[in-house]
Order: sequence, then C-alpha cells, then structure tokens
Amino acid sequence: MRKKDFDNLVGSIREAGKIRRGEMKPSRVTEFYAADVRTIRQRLGKSQSEFARMIGVSVATLQNWEQGPLPSWGTGTRPVKGRGGKSSAGRGCARSVKRLKPREVRSS
Repeated sequence: MRKKDFDNLVGSIREAGKIRRGEMKPSRVTEFYAADVRTIRQRLGKSQSEFARMIGVSVATLQNWEQGPLPSWGTGTRPVKGRGGKSSAGRGCARSVKRLKPREVRSS
C-alpha cells in the first residue's frame, strides 16, 4: 500500500472515531428503509441469515428492519371482551404485545 493511501485510511479511521464519540458530525448520512433492505437482500439472492452475516448484524435485527415500523397502539386500545366478560387476551397475546412495543432509535 502506498504511503499516501495508508495516511488517507488512517485519517478516515480517526474521523470515524470522532464521529462515534460525538466530537464531530458525519459529512453525510445514508438511510435505508425496510423495503430497501429486503429488496437488496433479495436481489443478491441471499437468505436472511446469509445477508445478516454479510452485513454484521443478527438475523433478528435484519428481520426487524425488513418488517418496518410497527403499528401504533393508541391509549384507547383495550382487549376485546369474550364470553363471560373475560378478556380474550391470553398469555400468548400478552407476549405478543410486549414484542410490539416501539423500538428505540439510536442516533450516531
């Protein structure tokens, strides 16, 4: 590797460190939306596990990205009453609701 190229690489790594620590703002930000991630993976002909491994994330993270934003559960939402006035929401539903809580979005 030529010295000029190596010095450029070292400078880029130092800049990335400053951005990560919040000492500097990135010069550009690229956003991919759920449909984009799925389309890219499908065009490459990769399974979710293969693609997740390629980009260095867990399969669960990739699945969350491909699923996209989750529906908003308003404050007026309540379980549907079944026979005898009891809620039809069983243990399985409670677990599902926990999974549907909004995810935190971390910014760099």
